[in-house]
Amino acid sequence: MRLPATHLLVAAALLGAAAACEQGGGKAHSHAVGDLLAEVRARLAEREKKIAGFALTAEVTEGPHTATYEFWFRAPNKMRGDITEPASFSYAFDGRFLYQQSDERRALLIAELDPEKESTAVDLLQTFSPFAPEGFRTPLIRKDGALVQRVKHPLAAEAVEVKQTLRIDGYAHRLTYVLRWPSMDFLGKTVSSRAGTVETRVERESCVESLGLCFPRELSDWSEGRKTTTTVIPDLDFQEILPHEAFQLDAPRGFFIQQHFLDGGTVERRR
Repeated sequence: MRLPATHLLVAAALLGAAAACEQGGGKAHSHAVGDLLAEVRARLAEREKKIAGFALTAEVTEGPHTATYEFWFRAPNKMRGDITEPASFSYAFDGRFLYQQSDERRALLIAELDPEKESTAVDLLQTFSPFAPEGFRTPLIRKDGALVQRVKHPLAAEAVEVKQTLRIDGYAHRLTYVLRWPSMDFLGKTVSSRAGTVETRVERESCVESLGLCFPRELSDWSEGRKTTTTVIPDLDFQEILPHEAFQLDAPRGFFIQQHFLDGGTVERRR
């Protein structure tokens, strides 16, 4: 079973649809919306800075299938995800190299990435977004491509709703986030496209007093009024921050290793 593909829709580099201003008094309204959007972006950045790292275990259930995985993050950009059920796969990024290891195929693929290229951000999002549930990764919101307003939500005394549009394979996807104000805790997300609408809801959360932040412990995805996926996070630890070397995968003896470098060079060997 693959992890649900709905998480891959957050392709940050593709976000952006300019919001149209209303005529007659719309200019003042635009300034007010712009000020709130700027504050939302600033508070999201502040939230991100508070998180030095964490470790979590998650179980994703889709119909009769369940996948179990572990995920570790170390600021600013080191990540590792280990799928333990139904098959064993590991993915890691140490800030320079992306590692993909399959125990079943007894193979390790290593690719050098250029942090200055936009494609690197997309590659990392596609690889690690399924490991980091909503609420554990910061929504990337463009300063000139989003609409924001204050809303009510049953899980928060105050909340904001952020809407923006992205294009994937030439088709528009409308993305809406609801975040608790002012801590920017994740409360919900809706993605609408020609294929339909998928809504992610927070079913249960817990708060970390030392950070002043709350995080989902159970999430559900809904489509056409039907629950499709449930993600449960039984273990969450903000004190367990892996050392730098833990984000560099070292294949066991007998594994085939293929390593690609930015200059086009490739090295293949068996451990």
